[in-house]
Amino acid sequence: MSKSRTGSAEYDSMKSMLNIMREHVKNNKKSTNSNLLNEEDSQRQLTSEEIKLEQDEFQKAVAINTDFGELKLYSDNATWDGVILPFQISWTFSLEDQDGIYITVNTFQLRDDAFEILQKLKAYYLVWRDKWEKEIKNVVGGNDTI
Repeated sequence: MSKSRTGSAEYDSMKSMLNIMREHVKNNKKSTNSNLLNEEDSQRQLTSEEIKLEQDEFQKAVAINTDFGELKLYSDNATWDGVILPFQISWTFSLEDQDGIYITVNTFQLRDDAFEILQKLKAYYLVWRDKWEKEIKNVVGGNDTI
């Protein structure tokens, strides 16, 4: 076999493998994103009003000075995070388990006001968890067309 023919066969083989890999990646992205309810083809997207309402409720119940991350809805989970600024408490809510509240702090003096914030955070998580578990069941179960 000549050198050019071998090179052409290798090129064709490599091109075929790359196309297979691209197709595999494309299919994996579709299956991974299919669980996310707020994607383009989803059953449910949060409106800016819903997000603002959730943030307002959090600020009233826990702490006014909070930076919020994105509230994400999945077919079997919801996540939300933020930072309570006066205490630099980073928090994450998740429905993956019954106690799906996680915090991260650097140096933290557990004064009475800080402890009160943690108690409020936990109490709000319980309300948030119940609300979004119901919402996900309604959307996934087809009982609601929000």
